[in-house]
Amino acid sequence: MGIFTGLSLLSNKRIILAVSLLLFIIAIALLAPWLSPHPPNAQNLQAALIPPVWEREGTWRYPLGTTILGECILSRLLYATRTAIEIALPAAAGCAIVGITPGILAGYFRGRTEKIVLASIELWMSFPAVVLSLLIVIVLSPGIASMVIAIVLIDWTRFCRVIHSKVSQLNARQFIIVARALGATHRQIIINDIFPHLLKDIVMLFSIEMAVAVVVESTVSFIGVSVNPENPSWGALLAQGLDYAYSAPWVFIQPALCIISFVLICTLFSDGFSQNPAND
Repeated sequence: MGIFTGLSLLSNKRIILAVSLLLFIIAIALLAPWLSPHPPNAQNLQAALIPPVWEREGTWRYPLGTTILGECILSRLLYATRTAIEIALPAAAGCAIVGITPGILAGYFRGRTEKIVLASIELWMSFPAVVLSLLIVIVLSPGIASMVIAIVLIDWTRFCRVIHSKVSQLNARQFIIVARALGATHRQIIINDIFPHLLKDIVMLFSIEMAVAVVVESTVSFIGVSVNPENPSWGALLAQGLDYAYSAPWVFIQPALCIISFVLICTLFSDGFSQNPAND
């Protein structure tokens, strides 16, 4: 992507907004220990289910209210944001690393290589994603690392399928045919001619994968298995607040809003990037 692509990206309001919001979320994750008014796991049963500060019985000591155990929701959400980023970024990177290479090879060489890769994808996708992720996390023991590994193993196929399709289309393009006719090696064609045309798809997939990672982690945490209980997560907070969705809705609604907001931000970035004509 050259200077004109960069200028086009800077003029895309969706991308600017999404990147700004993502950087804001990352900043919150990094600064969680300094922004949190209380330790995330500190309990005070005398302060159980205090409503947010905008409610009549709310207090600035617990701006977003407390859980049934008297835990500060704001502090737990801030640390849960850190957990989300610690899972989303490595998981998206892992899916890219595992999925891009076989996708390129299958789309470029076709034939037996393509059949093997596509058969592997179909076989892997036949397993229920949530069940498979649960099994992986249980076998490896709950934690951030095991959650990242589980997401990579269940969703690397997303990168592989999209990249394979894109490379298959590029194979028939005139500039690839000319490069072959001029004697360029397979490696030269893949690195110099094909890979630059995949950057847009890779960035879009990376953004989507971050959203998928957060949703998968939240789902597994909601079921009761994911990261260490000492590390707050949005899914665990969601599960914790489910029993009080009517009597104390703030416990349930706030982590749900965090998950939805993160997914929407990642989607906004992906949509903005897909509509940028300079990336084609």
